[in-house]
Amino acid sequence: MKERNAFEQQLMREGGVPIEPKADWREAVEIMDRVTEYWKEHYPFKQEAIITPQAEYSNKPHLIYFDSDWHLGAIGFAGGRFKEDIELLEKTPNSFLITNGDDIDIGMFKDLAHLQALPKFSQAMALVDLAEELTFRNPRQRQIWLAAVGGNHTFTVFERSGMLYEGFLRNTNLVLFPGLGKIHLKIGGEEYKIAMAHKHTGRSKLNVTLASKRLMEYYWPDADVSITGHYHEKAWEKLRRGDKERLAIALGTRRTEEQLFELSRGYGNPSEGGLPVVFWPDQHKFMAFDLLQDAVDYIK
Repeated sequence: MKERNAFEQQLMREGGVPIEPKADWREAVEIMDRVTEYWKEHYPFKQEAIITPQAEYSNKPHLIYFDSDWHLGAIGFAGGRFKEDIELLEKTPNSFLITNGDDIDIGMFKDLAHLQALPKFSQAMALVDLAEELTFRNPRQRQIWLAAVGGNHTFTVFERSGMLYEGFLRNTNLVLFPGLGKIHLKIGGEEYKIAMAHKHTGRSKLNVTLASKRLMEYYWPDADVSITGHYHEKAWEKLRRGDKERLAIALGTRRTEEQLFELSRGYGNPSEGGLPVVFWPDQHKFMAFDLLQDAVDYIK
């Protein structure tokens, strides 16, 4: 026993962890449980959330702009159009934002390392500044950016470093989803069910919204709106399923000014931007628009 205690003390002096020569599986399980609970205390994600936008006019239609794959920080990011859309949201009452993954590029993939316009840390800090502006520091003085879904680019940070990029956003009141999530969107007396996934099975070049419909079918059959991203191709389809009007959406990207990566792999040219959807507070009705400005003009 004395030899064992001396060995453990030596390990602790050297910054090591005492080794149990004869492992106790019950103790091991208890340790794992404690570590898991500790992890959950810092885990920033939810899988399901109720979101009630704080609109200026609660009795009028609300505009939710669904956007995805900004890749902020990458060469080819279409900054001019992006700023116009953000500033339009900041000055338009009853308009809000939900994003569906890859908000920053981060460049953790080796084949994207040379397509970064900003260093990785600078990308993260720029995104945090934008999140703070859109959640409490804006002309409307309310939370405009409501929720964000994690994407493969940001999760790669965790896979390669153990650091969760989304942890930077903990103080912004954003609802964060780990690549997949269910939103109960409360607008007036209506509740709209929104299924979100950065990437989902069912990818089709001929039927661009197929993955969104598969998301609705497999993940949340009651969803009113089902949304996917990742593939940088924008399309939307209104359909009727189960005696209910539905909307299937595939979102585009903001990295449209340079397509070396996409064209060299035969992906084709990406589609720009997100999709605005208007929701009514006094009847179960929603309508999609191709352009943000068109939706803004409609709700004014």
